[in-house]
Amino acid sequence: MGNKIILFILAFLLLSCEKNESSDDPQGPYVHKNQSILDEMNKTYLWNEEISNVPIDLSLNCEDFLRSLLDGVASQNDVNKEDGYVHIVDGVTTRRYYTWIVIDDPNSKASNSVRYGVGIGCGKPAFDPSTGDVITYILYVTPGSPAAQDGLVRGSIITKFGGITFKELNQDFHDKHNYIGTRVKTIEVGDPVIDASNNLISVINKRTVSLRAEEYTVPADSPIAKHKVISLDNNSKRVGYLKYDDFDANFDRELIKISAGWKAQNVNEVVLDFRNNSGGSAATAALLGTTIAGKAHFNKMFLKTMPNKNLMSNNYQTDYRIGSPLIPHGVVNANYTAMTDALNESLSGINVVYVLTSDVTASASEVLINGLRGLDIEVRLIGLKTRGKNVGSSAYRASFEGGVDIILYAIEFYSYNGKGFKDFYGGFEPQVHVDEEDFVVPFEHGNPSEILLKTALEWISTGVKPIVRKPSNPSMTHLPANKTLSRLDFLYGYGDDLD
Repeated sequence: MGNKIILFILAFLLLSCEKNESSDDPQGPYVHKNQSILDEMNKTYLWNEEISNVPIDLSLNCEDFLRSLLDGVASQNDVNKEDGYVHIVDGVTTRRYYTWIVIDDPNSKASNSVRYGVGIGCGKPAFDPSTGDVITYILYVTPGSPAAQDGLVRGSIITKFGGITFKELNQDFHDKHNYIGTRVKTIEVGDPVIDASNNLISVINKRTVSLRAEEYTVPADSPIAKHKVISLDNNSKRVGYLKYDDFDANFDRELIKISAGWKAQNVNEVVLDFRNNSGGSAATAALLGTTIAGKAHFNKMFLKTMPNKNLMSNNYQTDYRIGSPLIPHGVVNANYTAMTDALNESLSGINVVYVLTSDVTASASEVLINGLRGLDIEVRLIGLKTRGKNVGSSAYRASFEGGVDIILYAIEFYSYNGKGFKDFYGGFEPQVHVDEEDFVVPFEHGNPSEILLKTALEWISTGVKPIVRKPSNPSMTHLPANKTLSRLDFLYGYGDDLD
């Protein structure tokens, strides 16, 4: 996923403007670019009226200029609090905005798909009951990374850092745990032996792995990480499982094929794994919602996007409806025929949907949850509270001399469901709270023994909300807050192996 910031990008809307600007402009190199940013923010930003009260300094570089606008609006009673979230690193609290810009410079080698590091994320520490050693485990491996190339996989146990075994949880362990690949060049990994309750018994097949921190490219793979059909209760319950990591409209046809396959296999229960999904296209959220809600909900409101007064007065289109090919495209509706195909291949009789969540789950993922609930389809959440992003953006592109483009993603609208509900800024609370990091052995996604999916399958099979108990040797949770990189940091590149 690279350095992807959590965004909810409205598909199909890409405005362009042309401006010429010389690098030796007497007004400075940023004035015209910043004026373009200011003009668009005044037009489309959800809290545009407050911009008039913000001091303007067009001489700043583009990133700092945009930040000054956002901070200036925030200084007015935090009116734009829904544009972002608070982040804490090394005890320092900062505000991260969802509104941002991309400088697309053909002379730059920077790429959102290029990262530097080893490419693994560790879970919380725990004790090996057979040795008393402090251990941890691999929670994530980034595709294309040196770790992936070297065969490291989710669920492997790390027993040594740099050749050192730890008998207690101390500061030295914290430092090595957080700097794998930079300060720590080797690890000892092994395979877990567990009992029927997922308790760790011992670690076997230990081996030393040399770590390589280097630049690598994350492949542009399909966001459909895994899908399968699981049979329960003598085949009376056919569960469609989908691990979906990004609402990318380029893969909508793949979602339709999956729905068609589920339909052919008589799927009557659905589990959506959104634990790594921070959002994407509004149209794709409506399309996936269509495959689940089906023809019984045809043309019912799934999502209504509400912008500022300026855009509303200019005939801004707002409505996404189940199965409707008319998709908002600025001031007109685009004809998106994939929606009709999604309706034709949709499931029927789905009244309950299970969604696996984390603190990364956001935006279009939350829109799908909210949209289905607006149709009176029950959505049962298992995992952690979601991020809470009830706003969305569109892309505005401005082109300048030298082939440099600036792409502005300004928060443009609130996201409502068919019942008029939008207040999920604080996130959706799960009905069953499960932190997968409390379990020392995280199975591969899609494995029925993996704790979040296991909980969903139990709920489906018994009809009773499960009570999830931590294993008898749970992961320890008291790493210093200023030393621990969150799941969000790892997934989106804020701390991956950085020294």
